[in-house]
Amino acid sequence: MRADAKANRNRLIEVAREGFGQRGLALSIHEIARNAGVGVGTVYRHFPTKEALVEAIAVARLTSLLGEGQARLKARDPGTAFFDFLALLLSGDGSARGEVGRIARRARPTLTQVAAELRSVTEQLLQRAHKVAAVRADVGIEEIMALARCVGMIGFAEADLRRKVWQIMIDGLRSRGRRRVAKAKKRRR
Repeated sequence: MRADAKANRNRLIEVAREGFGQRGLALSIHEIARNAGVGVGTVYRHFPTKEALVEAIAVARLTSLLGEGQARLKARDPGTAFFDFLALLLSGDGSARGEVGRIARRARPTLTQVAAELRSVTEQLLQRAHKVAAVRADVGIEEIMALARCVGMIGFAEADLRRKVWQIMIDGLRSRGRRRVAKAKKRRR
């Protein structure tokens, strides 16, 4: 792909991600093209359907998260690495909620593969955090993925609520010993 075509594709993904996050699938291809500063034909050349564009957004987000997770597998402090990664995992902007999320979750080979790799990295980070007793022993990958889905349902405009719910979840995931240490550090600040 030529550099300008690649730049257009990336710009379309970013503009659509922001627009879908705010308005859902009500955002038209014409609006996406206008907001990206390209013609409608350029959108259709890269993404023949709106579903293809939604899939590209999901793959780009998951691929980015996968890279972040893989980097954290090398961190010295497995507990911090896990919770920092979880913060990234839960920091989605709402662009995959509702009907957009339903399209993104349909079985598509690329999306399914990246999602499986992301789940594997998340599980590895969780196992490392378990070894240092940073996370409650009764919390597994299924619970983490369910929590991520729940936080993902909180809308784009509700960033403060998303952060608060995330913090409640993090506090609940920490092992009892680690909760006391975290509270003591907060009091010292």
